Amino acid sequence: MFNLFLKTMYDKRIFIIAWSIGLAFFAYLMLLFFPAFKDSGLDQLLATLPPELKALKGMIGDISALSTPSGYLAGQFFDIRMPMFISVFSVILAVGLSVKDEEEGYIRTLLALPLSRIKLLFGKLIAIVVICVATTIATVSGLYLGALSVNVNLDWTVVSNLSLVMLLLSICMTTLVYCIGLSTGKRGITMGLGILVGAGSFLLTTFAKSVDWLQPYEKVSLFHYFPAVDIVKNGISIWDVVVLVGITILSILLTIILFRRRDVR
Repeated sequence: MFNLFLKTMYDKRIFIIAWSIGLAFFAYLMLLFFPAFKDSGLDQLLATLPPELKALKGMIGDISALSTPSGYLAGQFFDIRMPMFISVFSVILAVGLSVKDEEEGYIRTLLALPLSRIKLLFGKLIAIVVICVATTIATVSGLYLGALSVNVNLDWTVVSNLSLVMLLLSICMTTLVYCIGLSTGKRGITMGLGILVGAGSFLLTTFAKSVDWLQPYEKVSLFHYFPAVDIVKNGISIWDVVVLVGITILSILLTIILFRRRDVR
């Protein structure tokens, strides 16, 4: 299993480097825009909106909080943009480690060796966790460089809390799609459900802030358990951590049952 983990990390080296550089650069750019955003007068603009457009305030959040570095990062980076990146990241990585490898005959070759299906499952799963940790560290590094460039003092306790929950979310989503891929062996089903979870969660969480009848269903969204703005104000919610970790563990347990019973192509 350890050799499989090393082999997976080697095979995904370009993926890791590309995503790490991309997320670090994007985080760096977001902080470069903070001084201009802070002085943009957005709060005065929203105050002049007609009643029909007041729902925009609910989608943007507390405008006064966006004037602080932590509030800006929570509302504009972690809450809006990172979930989109995590969705794409999760589907690409998980499909590549499951159905793509099976279609190319790689998994069948591995199982012909003295390597059990459980070891195969966990060997790649450990690689997923390490890759998620690496990209999270790269993102935080980009924030650090951005803060130095614009001379902004970040609250690193807040940044650490946001990064930790973001890491749990990325592991949860990637593991979920990865487990669907190993359990079914079908590219269409895996990608379809992965996109449904990612895009559906993003749309549901986004529009539930301004559409009353969607609010009771927002808890179905995985992004509901990454409330970046609330984390800045109140810290990490244990319930959110329990849900994300619980979904991850449940996905693994179901895959152990389903993957062991099905035929590998």
